[in-house]
Amino acid sequence: MSKRLIIDLDKWRSTPDCTASCSYYYHPDNDGVLNVVELASFEVFCRRCELKSCVNACRYDALKTTEDDGMPKRSNMLCTGCKSCSQACPFGIIIPTTLRYIASICDECIDRREGVPECVQTCSCDAIKYEEVPEEAEDVHLIGDFIAAKSRAWQKSEPLEEKK
Repeated sequence: MSKRLIIDLDKWRSTPDCTASCSYYYHPDNDGVLNVVELASFEVFCRRCELKSCVNACRYDALKTTEDDGMPKRSNMLCTGCKSCSQACPFGIIIPTTLRYIASICDECIDRREGVPECVQTCSCDAIKYEEVPEEAEDVHLIGDFIAAKSRAWQKSEPLEEKK
């Protein structure tokens, strides 16, 4: 079991002015935490519906669904931040504040994993932790090898089928 960045989405979303700094080396004004929030929101809340309203609403093809699990993934280089995907999602999954034209990237503190990441130290609402997470942890969704999302909202479900 290794340590992961864990974002508590319930706490983050219930605190509108929650902030955290990021130590991404190549872009000092980067807000990599928004990238983590976006990834975590898709993982935890996205219902992976067959209609793909969010993907179909993007006129710049910046939003695609992944082949393996049907989860939306945004291309920062194509996204203009028009928020049409956010408005089209029938479940309100895509948070408009994460859709900035300037790319926010979490580099998972590669080469800086000694100690506690800056986002954890500076999170104003205590929504980001850095700790070991058992794979069977309740209400925790693993994202890659270094990030996890915690939320009680609902568990992953089967994709919703289109009504005929």
